[in-house]
Amino acid sequence: MLFGTPFPVESRNRHYGLAKNAPAMQVIPDGSGKLRMGTLIRLPDGAEVELCGEGFNDRTAKVHWAGATYYVFLDDLQSTSGSLAACG
Repeated sequence: MLFGTPFPVESRNRHYGLAKNAPAMQVIPDGSGKLRMGTLIRLPDGAEVELCGEGFNDRTAKVHWAGATYYVFLDDLQSTSGSLAACG
């Protein structure tokens, strides 16, 4: 479970849509495999993201979108149908 949030990481529904132009912080692995924060961007309204891990606090989640991984606010996620395999 994502820090007591209603979005379990192992849930069947791993797809979520963004209801608005949502802020997202890119997550980039460094040479040693540790994650570092990348660029702060806005993902487009209606973008479908895949839940793939816990966020950096209880208000965020790690998602995969367009070949990259980001932290987004849980409040910006809206449930959609379907599921995919976990992302890195």
